[in-house]
Amino acid sequence: MIRAYTLLLVLATLLVADLKAASANELEIGNGLVAIEEHRYDDAFKYFTNFLNDNSGNQVGLFYRSIAALGIGDKATALADINKAMNAKAGIMKKKEIKKDELLVQRGLVYLSMGQDNAAITDFSLALVVNPQNVNAYVSRGKAQALKKDLDASDNDYKQALALEETNLQANLGLAENMTSRSDYNGAIGLLSKLNTLYPKNNAIYTQRGDAYQIMGKYKEAFDDAMEQISFQEDYTKSMPLLSARAIQCDTYSLPKISQKVTSGENLDLWLQVRAHIYSQLDRYDEAIADYNKLEETLGEEFAPVCASRGNCYRSKGDYAKACEEYKKAIYLEENADAYANWSAVKYNEGKLDSALVLVNKAVNTDPTNATYYYLRGRIREAQKNSDQAQRDYEMGLQVDRKNSDLLYAHGALLAERKKNGANDFQNICDNEKLPLPAHNRKPLALHQQGRNTEAVEWQNKVLAKFPTAANYYDAGLLYASMDMQPKAVEMLDKAFNQGFSDFGKLKYERELKNLGTTPEYAALLKKWAVADAKPNRKPASTKTDTTKNDLPVIPCTVDGMMLTFTTNSDTAKIFTISIMDVQMLLKYGYMQKNDVVSQRDKDKLDIMGIEPGSEVVLRTFKWGNKTLRNVTATIVEDPLAPILLTQGMLNEIDK
Repeated sequence: MIRAYTLLLVLATLLVADLKAASANELEIGNGLVAIEEHRYDDAFKYFTNFLNDNSGNQVGLFYRSIAALGIGDKATALADINKAMNAKAGIMKKKEIKKDELLVQRGLVYLSMGQDNAAITDFSLALVVNPQNVNAYVSRGKAQALKKDLDASDNDYKQALALEETNLQANLGLAENMTSRSDYNGAIGLLSKLNTLYPKNNAIYTQRGDAYQIMGKYKEAFDDAMEQISFQEDYTKSMPLLSARAIQCDTYSLPKISQKVTSGENLDLWLQVRAHIYSQLDRYDEAIADYNKLEETLGEEFAPVCASRGNCYRSKGDYAKACEEYKKAIYLEENADAYANWSAVKYNEGKLDSALVLVNKAVNTDPTNATYYYLRGRIREAQKNSDQAQRDYEMGLQVDRKNSDLLYAHGALLAERKKNGANDFQNICDNEKLPLPAHNRKPLALHQQGRNTEAVEWQNKVLAKFPTAANYYDAGLLYASMDMQPKAVEMLDKAFNQGFSDFGKLKYERELKNLGTTPEYAALLKKWAVADAKPNRKPASTKTDTTKNDLPVIPCTVDGMMLTFTTNSDTAKIFTISIMDVQMLLKYGYMQKNDVVSQRDKDKLDIMGIEPGSEVVLRTFKWGNKTLRNVTATIVEDPLAPILLTQGMLNEIDK
């Protein structure tokens, strides 16, 4: 009897444990699904990873983690997970088993995000064979067909989806987008206005209708849509660039309306930021700086994005010293990718390419989903004569943003230089750029690369008529130089410099300016504006502060849990150094304690920004690959851009 009772107790204990495990599994899945619904993909990824740690190879966990991975831009994991899910079992999550057509649609979406349109269409079509009632498969295939410019097939898919679900938002939005692609702007606006009644306060509807208004030249209506759109958002930071872009198209209309908002005090922080951004886009840098100062005064404290934006204004004015101070301040306040990138751009313009590369690597590591950082790193590597790495950066950037004109042009031009086909990139630019912009217009150069010089000049004139900014005059100079119209190129560059363009360091890296290098007109222009060391293809002089070398490896590591990189050289001395900036970041974010700075006086009163060069710091853990160092001492060097350095002598000692 006692034995039977003991057996029952054991079985009951095991049953309770199983129920607890099942409950925990359900909780992880439930939390993950809520996170996906709220577009918190980072959180969702963690929940499903936790679930998979206990349920390796589970179909449900793999399927939903694929969705989360795609949401955070981790396409490799998204594809690996969905491929595993195709052949996996639901196991303990049998009630939530994923149907085959849903698996196929998810894999198709991953392929679509990777630019593999044909593979995506194949999966969507297979899903419809399995389940002809799958609305998502029709909508997704319609999107893929539109990307391939097969608008008739795309329309048919969207209409098939609407036959199954009459008010499907994505299918209607797809039809409206196809109308815009066919230049049926009134039709698109009409459909979107009807959708706005069914789905009020929807970002996508306002964005698409605003785009149609813009293309039609109805800039005021486009701005009003963007202004309405931002008014109902709790987090308006992502919509600010769109509102600013729309405002710039009709600045005499939009600026007074925004100034009224500023005067009324309604959402003062929003409207000061918007107005400052517009001023900076229109080369009115002093007014922009004044607004950023007023914004900080209103908020009562400094913020990294404000410091970085103000630094951009100083950089555009040519005041690199003040710009760098703002970037340093921004990075101290928080690890700000934009500050790293723009500080890198300053170093690039100064010809300090190694320091520029260190900084842009930090920008990419901080925010690997920003395409402009890959573009900047590619330009730096081109300047270092490392075309293979540059092309890889452009391709990585295009995976993030397939419509980025700067990346498309740089990638296409590099292919053309290598006698390969860059025509697709140039045509994509022409298809994407439907309106002139205050800066970064690449359509004139793309048209020239296709031999369409008359259209290139016409579009360039259209750009300058709408936005006669310094950036656009500079780009006009590049266009005319590449067309071998040297006097016109010099005239455009002179106008750019006269309007405040001061990034003279870029001149020596621009492939389009090669034709100007030997002309007396160009030499006279450089002399007039006191542009030093601006001859194309001239290798920039090295500097004492530019400590890194092009041939040094960049190796991922973690220092006390924070992800960083280090490098090594052939020096036999036992040297281990770390920059002031890296130590400041480790201290600021709690990865390191003040007492880890072992030779600093008055450690109890240690000011993070007042760390003395030459001090030593204890790194509790230093990991790379499968190796870990514990409680090692590194010397702090003054150069904030210096990478962590372990000489070969130090590495040899470690290997012993």
